[in-house]
This record gives sequence, structure tokens and C-alpha cells, in this order.
Amino acid sequence: MPKRLSAKLFDRDFSIRWNILSSFAGNGLAVVLFFLSVPAFLSYLGVEAYGLVGFFVSFQAALSVLDLGLAVTLTRELAVRAADPQRTAEIRDLVRTVEAVQWAVALIVGGAIFFLSPLLAGYANPDGLSSSVLAECFAIMSVALAFQFPIGLYSGGLFGLQRQVLFNTVNVFFAVFRNLGAIAALHFVSSTPQMFFVWQAVSSALHAAVLAVCVWRSMPGGAGTPAVRIALLKDIWRFASGLGAISILSVLITQIDKLLLIRLLPLEIFGYYAIAGVVSGGVHRLIQPIFQAYLPRLSQIAGMPDKEQLVRTYHQGCQLIAVAVLPFCIVCIFFSWEILLLWQRDQTIADNSYFLLSLLAAGGALNALLFVPYALQLAHGWTKLNLVSLTLAVCLSVPAIIVLTAYFGAAGAAAVWIIFNAVFILVLIPIMHSRLVQTEKWKWYLNDLLIPLAAVTAVAMACRYLFVSGTGYVLLFLQLATVFTVAQAAAIISAGHIRDHIRKWIM
Repeated sequence: MPKRLSAKLFDRDFSIRWNILSSFAGNGLAVVLFFLSVPAFLSYLGVEAYGLVGFFVSFQAALSVLDLGLAVTLTRELAVRAADPQRTAEIRDLVRTVEAVQWAVALIVGGAIFFLSPLLAGYANPDGLSSSVLAECFAIMSVALAFQFPIGLYSGGLFGLQRQVLFNTVNVFFAVFRNLGAIAALHFVSSTPQMFFVWQAVSSALHAAVLAVCVWRSMPGGAGTPAVRIALLKDIWRFASGLGAISILSVLITQIDKLLLIRLLPLEIFGYYAIAGVVSGGVHRLIQPIFQAYLPRLSQIAGMPDKEQLVRTYHQGCQLIAVAVLPFCIVCIFFSWEILLLWQRDQTIADNSYFLLSLLAAGGALNALLFVPYALQLAHGWTKLNLVSLTLAVCLSVPAIIVLTAYFGAAGAAAVWIIFNAVFILVLIPIMHSRLVQTEKWKWYLNDLLIPLAAVTAVAMACRYLFVSGTGYVLLFLQLATVFTVAQAAAIISAGHIRDHIRKWIM
């Protein structure tokens, strides 16, 4: 495989399929490792300390907005420049320029969290953990959190250069290193939350270094040393600033429940919410490979006169999201208690988390369906629609979470996630289609959403009726595996673009 895939190769269906399949494989292995590791983390740390780990994950996602939209912007800009032979000379200077900005942000954010760690420790609501332990954990977290900025940037660079296979190879290695290494450190060194976060910091530093080497080795050769060029920032700043604002609002709308609940609820109850969030968070692992493959693809063809190719690629991506996400989410909705029991082997955890998992999975499914329409907007350089809608959603979500949590507990906060994503689907989708792909709105609602959703839901409801409860763990696993397999088959059969592609591959 050459260091940079040519535009001709990228235009073939093979390239995008291979990138998606490799990303699914990499993300799938990473998810499996993490899911297998969580019970070990809980056994060493306890539910309360794992609530701190859940806060770390949410805090990590919240801070990602401070990358100023540069990672996704770099993906788009490298994809466009790689397709234009006259602009490939800019690639090295562009990466060097964005790299300098991102490392500066990492140092500032990491230093700020380190010095504010005593205040952050006072924000939590612990029962058994002391304030000094919490302060130490937040101080160590600052290192791991700082390295997330270059990790995100270099990942975006590899996506733009069409090196998803290389990225996923590195990602799988560090998934093993981060999770199994953390278990070993907790077992052989110290079973404390401080040790967990020390290992996260070490893993993040090494991950960033390896990705940096991969990006620079993957770029086309050029004469001279790459230089920081402010003019290149001016070229991309308007799009990046809009994207950065959207990123801030997106993270707020997806993470604000955790950031509020750690204060509104006892840490143990928040721990149960975090456990449910781990399972429902698998949705994002499923959609990221598709988004990462389709964003550069749509960016390259958005300005071409052949709109038929754009429409076909768009619906193909939307249906692929539905096929990837709906079986997982619908099974989680109908079989949440069984999934948690099989995963944790703890009925107390299953009893306290199953309803939260059902709600979070429903909201996650609705949110996932918006990702390819969002990629189409980014491909056209249009950020205003999401910027306005997310601003309104964030302003309304804070009082909604506070009020519903006061009346319904953690379930009230999870319900807010469903409400806002349902409104997005009903309002944003028609507006987006009316501007970019005027004739495709009802095709999206019918073919990309309703038919796959109805097919998977019908299968899950039938399986729920036939499900045999009270069996051992082996039979429970086999039943859940069968339900998921049948639901996945129903999703594929009901999605016309995906069904046709699979038939072509087989024949």
C-alpha cells in the first residue's frame, strides 16, 4: 500500500469499504477489550471509584472541544488537497501549523487542570474517597487529558490521508496496552484509582508519540523542512471556528448529563449511570468508522457536477449507520437487564442500571442516525445549521436535566437525551435536505430510518416474547447472540443499498 492512496483508488468502492471494515475491526477489538476490562476495574476499584473513572471519560470528551475543530478540519483539508496535485505541497506545512497550535492547547489545558485539581476534587460528592485522594487523581488525570489533543489531531491526519488501516493497527495495540496494562498495574502494583490514572497517562503519551510518527511518515515527500505558516490557518479558520463551536456544543449536549449528575447524585448512584453509559457508548464506536470514511469521501465529491454519485454515497452511508447501530441499540433497549447481568455477573448492578441503559441506548440510536447528514453538511462547508440548533439545545438541556433529575433521578437525565435527538431528527433533517439534497428527504425518512427501525424492532419484540429467563450464563449468552444475529440480518435485508452491495460482493 503506498503512503498516500491516490484519488483514483479512493474513487473506487473498494477503498471506502476497506477503510470501514478495517475501522470496524479495530474499533470492535478495542470495545471488546474495554468491556472485558471493566469488570476487573470494578473488582479492584469498587463502584464509587469507578464513578470517578466514568467522570474521567466524560471530562475527556468534554475537553475534546478545545481542539478548536482542528482535527476534523485537518481530515477534510487533507482529503481535498490529496485529490488536487497542485495543492499537495501545502500538506506538510498545514500539518506542521495545526500541530503547533494543538500542542500549545494541550500544554495550557493540562497545566490548568493540574493546578485546579483541589477545586475539582471538591466538586465531586464522594462517600468513601478522601479529598486528598480525589485531588491526586485529578492531578494525574491532567497529564492523560493533555495528550488527548495531539492524539485527536494525528488521528484526523491519518483519516484525511486515507490511512485508516494504519490508524486502526495502532489503535488496537494501544487498546490492549491501555486496558490490560491497567489491570496488571492494579493487580501487581497498587489497586488504587491513582495507579489507574498513572497508567492512563503513560499510555496516552506513548499513543501520541506513535501516531505522530505515523502521520509524518504517511505524508507525501517534499523539499525543505515543514514550516508553520499562519496564512494556512487563515484559509481554514472560518470553517474550523464554526466546527469548533459545533464540537463544543456537541460535547456539552452529550456529556452535560454526566457533568451535572456527578454533583446532583451520590457518587455510587452516578457509578451505576456510568456503567450503563459504558454499554450505550458502544454506539459511538460503531459510527465513528463510518463517519471517518464518509466525511473525506463526501468532501471530495461534494463539489463535483455528478450529483447522482453524491446522493448515492449519502444514502449508502445513512443506511450503513442504520445497519450498524440499530440492532445493537434495539437489543440493548429490550434486553438491557440480561446484557448487564451477563457482562457484570452482578444482579445488583443489573437491577440498578438496566433501565438507564435502555434509555441511553434509545437516545444513542437517534443521535447516530444524524452523523452522515452532519458529514454531508461539513463536506459542503456548512456549519450554521448545527451551530444554531445545538446552541438552543444546550441552553434548554441544563434546566431540563436539573428538573427531571429532581423528579425522576438519573432516569430523568437519560430521558433528556432521547427528547433532544428526536427533535433534531424531526426539525434538522428537513432543513438540511431542503438546501443540499432537495429531493431526498422522504427517502431518508422511509428507506434510511423507518424501514430498518421497524424491521429490527419487530424482531426484537418477537425475541423478547420467546426469550427464556432464568437460564445459566452460557444459555443466556447464546440467546442474546441469536437475538442480535437475527436483528442484524433484519437490518441488512431492510436496507436496500446495503443489501444490494452485499449481493454484488457475494455474486
